[in-house]
Amino acid sequence: MKSLVIIATAAAMLLATGCREKSAGNTAGGQAIEGSFAGGAIHFGDSRQQVTRGLYSKGFTDAAGLDEAHFDTIGADAAGQPVLVKVLVPADTAGYDYLGMKWNNLQVQCDDKGLYSVTMHSRYGAKAAVDRQYAQLLEALKHKGYAMQKTVIGQSTVVGESTDIVGYRYQHGNRIVQIHNNDEDNGLSSISLIFNQQ
Repeated sequence: MKSLVIIATAAAMLLATGCREKSAGNTAGGQAIEGSFAGGAIHFGDSRQQVTRGLYSKGFTDAAGLDEAHFDTIGADAAGQPVLVKVLVPADTAGYDYLGMKWNNLQVQCDDKGLYSVTMHSRYGAKAAVDRQYAQLLEALKHKGYAMQKTVIGQSTVVGESTDIVGYRYQHGNRIVQIHNNDEDNGLSSISLIFNQQ
């Protein structure tokens, strides 16, 4: 059921927004979380123009076919500044590579300080196969030095019932990486991998 996916994705977007508004303490030790993406095309803090210029130079385009400058507004941050979001797809219809996986699209969020959230979404597939990919991706993240810890990262509501979205999260300094599955009631699932800077 598509509503679960939309709600889970919206929960992830709002969680990333909420993380920007809070100031969590530094993680002692551990590996610093990366801040550049798509082969160095974009970086945390880049302006909207830098983000679109960088991603378009790598062949990405707006997922809805809208122009390069178009961003949707999904609300406001703690300072009342609009939170702007854009979903982009790679030129390669097979997806783009990150940590040995093909990703279907890339969602970026910016505010008046620039880029602060990057979410990678996988394609939907049979839950058992996606669960295997999820486990492999989790190991790859741990191999990068990210001490991923299991946690509830949001809630999803389907047919009036709230269910926890359980995933894995790691924070170092002012950056967070988290991963979770988006399960549908028809046996399909996808993966969301989120990088956030507070």
